[in-house]
Amino acid sequence: MMLQRGWWWVGVLLLISCGEDEPTIPDLSIKTTALAEVYLGNNYDARLEVTGGEPPYSVAVVEGALPSGIELKATTLQLLGVAGTPGRAKFTIEAKDNGGRSARAALELFVIPDALQIITQRLPMGREGDAYAQTVVASGGVPPLVYSLGAGALPAGLNLANTGVLSGTPTVNGSFDLVMVVTDAEKVARTQGYTLVISARDPMITTTAVDQAREGSPYNSILQATGGTPPYSWSETAGALPAGIELGLDGALSGTPTESGSFDFTARVTDAAARTDDVMLTLQVIAPLQLLTSAVPQAIQDRPYSFQFQAAGGAPPYTWSVTGAPPAGISLSAEGLLAGTTTSLGDTELTIRVRDSEGFQKSGLFTLRVSDRYVYEITPTDTFPRTCTATVVSYTTYPIVVPDSFQIADVDVSVESNYPASNQHLRYVLWSPDNIPTVLCGDGIGRGTGLQPTVNGGRLCNGSGGITRSYDDDGANVNEPERPLSAMDGFNAVGTWRLSIGVTRPNCNLNGTVSRVVLSLQDDRATEPYAIVRGFTRHNLLTEPWVRMAGGGVDEHEIFLSATAYDVGPNGRREGGKGDDVARPNPMTWSVVGAPQGLSVTPDGHVTAGPRTGTGQLTASGGGVSVTLPIHVSPPEWHPASRIY
Repeated sequence: MMLQRGWWWVGVLLLISCGEDEPTIPDLSIKTTALAEVYLGNNYDARLEVTGGEPPYSVAVVEGALPSGIELKATTLQLLGVAGTPGRAKFTIEAKDNGGRSARAALELFVIPDALQIITQRLPMGREGDAYAQTVVASGGVPPLVYSLGAGALPAGLNLANTGVLSGTPTVNGSFDLVMVVTDAEKVARTQGYTLVISARDPMITTTAVDQAREGSPYNSILQATGGTPPYSWSETAGALPAGIELGLDGALSGTPTESGSFDFTARVTDAAARTDDVMLTLQVIAPLQLLTSAVPQAIQDRPYSFQFQAAGGAPPYTWSVTGAPPAGISLSAEGLLAGTTTSLGDTELTIRVRDSEGFQKSGLFTLRVSDRYVYEITPTDTFPRTCTATVVSYTTYPIVVPDSFQIADVDVSVESNYPASNQHLRYVLWSPDNIPTVLCGDGIGRGTGLQPTVNGGRLCNGSGGITRSYDDDGANVNEPERPLSAMDGFNAVGTWRLSIGVTRPNCNLNGTVSRVVLSLQDDRATEPYAIVRGFTRHNLLTEPWVRMAGGGVDEHEIFLSATAYDVGPNGRREGGKGDDVARPNPMTWSVVGAPQGLSVTPDGHVTAGPRTGTGQLTASGGGVSVTLPIHVSPPEWHPASRIY
């Protein structure tokens, strides 16, 4: 009984054991069914997606082959590399898991080829009875490339192989128009048209090339033939000769070409027995030699100067020379580069001559001006106002482009203009590339329309009889502008300057003219490190910062200044914080001395006004550079809006 009871328990345990569920492992599967295409020569990176089984996985190519340059990374499941073979690569990937399970997937990777194109543009001429061989070359596409004849008929005796080789011995002569077709493995096709000339055995044209012609110059060249039965008669059977050139019956190619370029044509000779021979020739017509440069830019005293003269046409290479002595330190190279550095001032007349390789030459007279200032001039041709509404102010703007990069030390401007109404309210304003305006003439107080004419300080802006004035604020000219031009000092000059002309309630039947505007800029010649202060020019047009007195019911009693120190860059000139000038990394620290009561400044440039007006001094220093400028505390009723344009 005890034995039977023991076996009973064993059976129960077996039943319990067999009733437990074992974990089910999903089937191993390669989910990737398609691969992205890649252009020939490009990097490729694609990852295969494998699921199921027991990671980690490994993969391998078991059938077919990958494109050259592409590898399959077994453990990272990546296809990597640079595609080196165009076309479709078909292969089978096998994935294995940690438990020895495996799965396969058939994939295809298409390497997109370079564009299919036929490179051979012309077939050489053959001769009746002589062996001929020429290979038509194509590139791109998916190999193999197959060549065929798409249109036309080959001369008897010649054959075109599917490899592109045109060969055989022609048994006839003449001109044969053909169309070649090349097709790649992807059935992409390209075509190219040709004219194949097979010259006759007898007579035979001996001319294989003609001299080049020059547009506008008389030309004459005689085509030659031998054999057959003279006399010969010549004709043009295909192509086109340049306008002005004709082929005579005697074989004279003559005339005066009136166009330039490369002209292909086929000439035929016919002997007295009606036998013919053809030759394909090219007549190259050279364009007339031209001196393209019409003026030279100004040179600046003690600044490097470089200007390249330009020519076109003729037969390069060109050789340049100068008659007259350039300013000391400046010379002209044989390649046409006028360059150097001079201390001279004034205008120098130079005759510049360019000669081509055949001895033809052109010359021009130029004036090289050496100045200590950069001068930019415009001569507008339109009128103002461009748009006219009799009840509003109409503004017309004339741009002045300054391509040179330098820091401004002084600005002068002159304007030649005319407006026929003497009682019209006008205002002329010069704007810098940084949008800093200076009222040249017209009232700048800003009340009402702000365009009432005034007479104080020579600022009358009256157009009757014309306005021809120069403006500066150095005391040398009575026409001082309403706002100081010195507000632009320290800025970089490069960019578009603008002259704006405002007309209040204009007579729409009247138009004014601006015949000439000259902008004269002096560059800062110093080379030591310098500082640029920012933060106050956004509030007004003055060259010194101000802050309103605290109190009086206004809260505009603070400004935020910043200062950055710069080193002059490799070109050796200050550029107002632009160009190749380099900002020093050390911050500049602010301090105030002699200030009105309550005026203070934090080291980082936060200026706060107190209850008193007056003037103090602010200093920013750091990195071996310092800058000092006045700080004005204005009464509360004085508002910056009354001081801006």
